Amino acid sequence: MRRGLVIGLLLAVLVGVGFYLLLLQPVFENITDLETQTELAVQDESLLLQERNRLRRIQESELQYLDAIGEIERMVPPTPRQSDLLNELEALAVDTNVLWSGASFAEPSATSDESGLREISVTLQIEGQYFEVLAYLYAVQDLERILRVDSATFQPNEDDDGLIQLTTSMALVAFTTGDVGLPSEPAQGEGADG
Repeated sequence: MRRGLVIGLLLAVLVGVGFYLLLLQPVFENITDLETQTELAVQDESLLLQERNRLRRIQESELQYLDAIGEIERMVPPTPRQSDLLNELEALAVDTNVLWSGASFAEPSATSDESGLREISVTLQIEGQYFEVLAYLYAVQDLERILRVDSATFQPNEDDDGLIQLTTSMALVAFTTGDVGLPSEPAQGEGADG
């Protein structure tokens, strides 16, 4: 009977060890793998939530970005827009009561500087009394489009009423960011029926 008990006990231990090795150990390893995967998924979720929040902040600021881009393009347009600038400068002359004598534009520079800007030289002439000319200069400074005043020369003249009039010639520089120049001609044979 003792022998049967020992054999029964040995069988029970073998069945227990077999049960552990064949059934429980793979389950425990699977649980450990699933816990590791869960931790990685939680970390990924946290990173994705941070990225989503960052993208939402960018999306919420989109209108501000678009407004800023629009303002920059009004200050330094992507095309020369010389006629618009000419109209603005002439309108300033009317607003400040100076006599507009005219303006001339040089060709926009073919190459840009390190900031990507191309220069457009503008020469203009106005005539008026000191404070009118001064008002015109301040108005040029307040234009939405950025202009650099490179030089200004003043020639005083006395009018019929004995008032001093200043004939003013100014060299200005406007800027553009886009490519400028005439479109290139198509090469011979291009577009010809062949």
